[in-house]
Amino acid sequence: MSTYIKKVQSFGKLPVATLSTVGCAVGSLFCGPISKQLGRKQALFAVNLPLSASWVLLALSITKWNIFIACFLLGMFSAITFVNSGKS
Repeated sequence: MSTYIKKVQSFGKLPVATLSTVGCAVGSLFCGPISKQLGRKQALFAVNLPLSASWVLLALSITKWNIFIACFLLGMFSAITFVNSGKS
């Protein structure tokens, strides 16, 4: 196992999962105003770039703080896609 993987596993899984969930809750708060202003379809298109950037940030993270920030952002932008993709 590489030293990078050992380093990432050394701070545990709980903070990463928790930050993603907290980010999801925060993202849900912003979903309404964004969808109202842009429309559901445009909001889904607009969130793709920041969501992709969050995945890139997570993939290139070196420190645990970068991973924490990336997981929070992933949760936040994923919440916007989850809420907007529902049927109405």
